[in-house]
Amino acid sequence: MPAISNLPEITVGVAARKGGVTAVPVFATTLLPHADYALGSDAVAAGKLEISELPRGATVNALRARNRSRRRVLIIEGDHLIGARQNRMVTSSALIGGGRDVELPVSCVEQGRWHGASSRFGSDASIGSPRLRSVAKATVTGSLFATGRRAVDQSQIWSQIAEQQRSLRVTSATAAFSHTYAACATDISQIAAALPYVPGAIGIALGVGTELVSIDLFDRPETCRSYWR
Repeated sequence: MPAISNLPEITVGVAARKGGVTAVPVFATTLLPHADYALGSDAVAAGKLEISELPRGATVNALRARNRSRRRVLIIEGDHLIGARQNRMVTSSALIGGGRDVELPVSCVEQGRWHGASSRFGSDASIGSPRLRSVAKATVTGSLFATGRRAVDQSQIWSQIAEQQRSLRVTSATAAFSHTYAACATDISQIAAALPYVPGAIGIALGVGTELVSIDLFDRPETCRSYWR
């Protein structure tokens, strides 16, 4: 593990607000080392990263990620994967080397479907909600300490999706998390448009009402800009 003194110092910028949402940009006060990689969503769209179901009988909490390019690919914890037999959410970030095949830890974010015309996934332009990612982080970390395995508590994930859909009055035949975003797309778009990326930021802290709901930090501004919205 690197020494704490090697970690960059950070500072926060001016908060911006739209309705009940507050966004605070986070900046690094020192120059960060540059790591070369492509983002997972971009690599999937370009056909350079293939994410698919594991062979029949394997766990639903893992997928196969195949990097067909020579460049490393970064997949971020919370990335939303759409398609195949059941939509998934990545539960641990992964940096996949060029030409490598890895098992990707995921959770199911769609309860009522287990079929599909293809075994492959497309990357969605969204990530798990703060509470959903919090459940994944807490249960995966607990599993690592207890068993050494990256196992998510699937029942808690489904319960959180159901609770959120009830509170937002979202109807989904398959209890799909993607349907929550679809139902709230107009509101989310208006808030995102009013809280644009702040140049140079490497992170964002988000508040809803009086509650701080998430803080996300990245290694470079370009990655933060891609995930900001």
